[in-house]
Amino acid sequence: MAMGIRQSETVAPGKDVPHVLITTIPSDSHTWNLMYMRLLVAEHGAAVDCLGCCVPYTHTADEVVAQKPDLVIVSTVNGHGSQQGGELMHIARARLGSSTPPFVIGGQIAVETARYRLAAEALIRAGYERVFYGESAIPAFNRFMRNFVASHANKPRVLTG
Repeated sequence: MAMGIRQSETVAPGKDVPHVLITTIPSDSHTWNLMYMRLLVAEHGAAVDCLGCCVPYTHTADEVVAQKPDLVIVSTVNGHGSQQGGELMHIARARLGSSTPPFVIGGQIAVETARYRLAAEALIRAGYERVFYGESAIPAFNRFMRNFVASHANKPRVLTG
């Protein structure tokens, strides 16, 4: 079970409101980045659910199956994002197959900043749609979210029940 408090924003997912799931990797016990991302994503108009810190891979996969989010954001600041983020994507794809929603990852994805580019390339190969790191991370993420929310508003939703 993930540590920390599970938090949801009051905006409910719906036809024009994308549902975003924020998680982290099992070794990352930081929460300030999760709080920041939760507020930033909500500011873009998305419904947000945050799983907390130290989230096991299988718990994230289980929550993606249960919640069916439109986007999964993996936020990490402990430097192990490239390694554990890749493992998370491997497990999510094995569990979800073709129904895997887009995953993005950002933060301190490697222990040394000199390795960020190589780490980002590995994460893209693993299946992440986007990797956000370095000084341009937040401006690039904001552009991504604006485009994501706008494209979601124009996308028909398939309702199951």
